[in-house]
Amino acid sequence: MLIGSRRSRVALSGLGVAAALMAGAVACGSGGGDGEKDTEPATAAKSVAPEELCGGAAISAGAGKGLEVITGSSAFEESGARATVADAARALKETFTGSTSGEGDICRVHTPEGTKDVEVRITWNLLGAGPGDAAPASKYTVLDMGERAGAAVDGAFVDFACRSGELSGPQGSPAHVAVNAEPGGMPTEPGSDAEALKGAYATVVHSVSLAMAQELGCESDGGLPRTPVTTRK
Repeated sequence: MLIGSRRSRVALSGLGVAAALMAGAVACGSGGGDGEKDTEPATAAKSVAPEELCGGAAISAGAGKGLEVITGSSAFEESGARATVADAARALKETFTGSTSGEGDICRVHTPEGTKDVEVRITWNLLGAGPGDAAPASKYTVLDMGERAGAAVDGAFVDFACRSGELSGPQGSPAHVAVNAEPGGMPTEPGSDAEALKGAYATVVHSVSLAMAQELGCESDGGLPRTPVTTRK
């Protein structure tokens, strides 16, 4: 399941503004009461700590620090009710019953409303097979996690093999799962500290990958380490 992007920040067009002004003029000229009208104040989106994102079981304390490095914020908009690792794992299982390939969102992380809008999109993929000896794109620093992992200044990924009672392929072959973290929305220039950004993305994607492997019931957590690896393999 792909999760829709958050609110659209589009200004009223000139036509919309003119219509609004005309409506106001009619209301003022109607002569009813003192011209004042009760309005409901807009409700701001709730801000939460990073550990509460994506269902509350996906972002470790270290990954929360990583999100702060990536976004410049220590607080974030509350994730949607369906933007959880549990929901993503359920969607992946349903996809795997009919295909060994597919994709979907896990969650999208946003800085709080009223601040510069920075988004980190975290997704899953079902891969038809393991990576074998294939090398990732040259922008990635290769990391020793799962079947294959890599980190760059604009994202990171972890591929892992999942043997689970609910994800058994032909002849008991494992499902091959990828978790990705990357900027969402309009492209922006990454920060100047490349190694810090690589480490931050690697920490975030490891945390969510580990939570996903555990939610899927993968044997030995899909071969993922308990702590993130952020240096070159």
